[in-house]
Amino acid sequence: DADNSASVAAAFTWPLVETFTDSVFDQNWVFNVAGGAGTLTVADSTLSGWGSDVGVYTDAAYTGIAYIDNVLGANWSVSSDIYLVGPADPLAPLYQGISAKTDAVDLEYYRFIYRNSSSADNGQLKFQGYNGSWHISANWNPGVDFDAIETGWHNLKTTVVGNDFFLFLDGMMLPGCPLHDEAPFMDAGYPGAFVYNTANGQMLFDNFTVEPGVYPPMAAAGADQFVLINSEVTLNGSIQNALEGNTASWTQISGPNAILSDPDMLTPTFTPSLAGEYVFALTVTAGPDFGHSDQVMVSVNADFIVPQFTTAYTGDVRGTAIDPNTGAIYMSNTNPRSIHYFAPGNETGTPDDTLLWAGIDGWLGPYGLDMADDGYLYLASYGSGNNVWRFDAYGSNPEPIYTHATSSRGLTVRGSGAGTEVYLMAEGGDIV
Repeated sequence: DADNSASVAAAFTWPLVETFTDSVFDQNWVFNVAGGAGTLTVADSTLSGWGSDVGVYTDAAYTGIAYIDNVLGANWSVSSDIYLVGPADPLAPLYQGISAKTDAVDLEYYRFIYRNSSSADNGQLKFQGYNGSWHISANWNPGVDFDAIETGWHNLKTTVVGNDFFLFLDGMMLPGCPLHDEAPFMDAGYPGAFVYNTANGQMLFDNFTVEPGVYPPMAAAGADQFVLINSEVTLNGSIQNALEGNTASWTQISGPNAILSDPDMLTPTFTPSLAGEYVFALTVTAGPDFGHSDQVMVSVNADFIVPQFTTAYTGDVRGTAIDPNTGAIYMSNTNPRSIHYFAPGNETGTPDDTLLWAGIDGWLGPYGLDMADDGYLYLASYGSGNNVWRFDAYGSNPEPIYTHATSSRGLTVRGSGAGTEVYLMAEGGDIV
């Protein structure tokens, strides 16, 4: 790997693996000087009962770091099977994990560890950099419940590429990755194992594996989109750095309900019938290093929709209004004197409902029509009264709100509630 030293790349065949087979060390392990003395032994499977030969790492000075001393590099992928001791163990608090970069002398490292506790509900994972100050994770990982980690074998993995850190538990990437160190203090280091306890800490681990770090599979949900209601939308997903076996799927996070053509495709389609902001997440759901997720927002607007139909009415069409929340269309017509309602997606030319309101005195002709943002429908009519009418959502409960001296012809409405503004156009050149 170009970002690790040439001598390392030339000297080894990747990956480097420590299996402790037959009580023999496959790699050359040493201990961080500042961490104090430690011991690394092998438990024979016939005696230990762990099922295979495993490494037993015990530190005698609270913080122990054992590392492979002949692989100094910048970008590492480090993983290990570790027998994690659960939250209620009497050894608590016990820290067990791996170090992605370790200094040979100074107590400086990047560690990915599991901490148990004497409290049964307090087992937690954490990734940190330390050089006298803490970096990256100031607090235990928020928003993720790791209490369900049971005592037993689990795999921890850290992949470092530049200043990007990716964490994996049992093959799944943890939420929030990649993490970043805003003040990196170590350009290169050694991969190792980490244990800490207020007394002598002990960790059992096996299959310790080191490879040059490369970016893992990452979901890419595509750029945000801005579309019109009832238009087909294609989600443009992809998997970057995909490995054999990686698949991804879509889930909807928020917004009006949407039905995707196939959520297991990278490029599914849907047709929004309601205005609003639709948020979707694409997640790598299977294959090596799965778990990364990315989100995209689709903003659906009901403005500027052109009705795609012709009505069969003989009277004049005097005004139209579009519901900004649903895309429904209202049309004022003079024969019969009425307002026609077309539900979202109706392109037949036949209204879903006709609102006649025959009891409105002096309604000789409906003209201008518009809808406020809160769903109130406004109508300008001419005849005795020359009124501007307001109706509840779906055209119920008509009430006159203004009377003009000349015939009302058209209107435009902006805003909602008490802040609604109505602009009326009337005969004689009046604009009110």
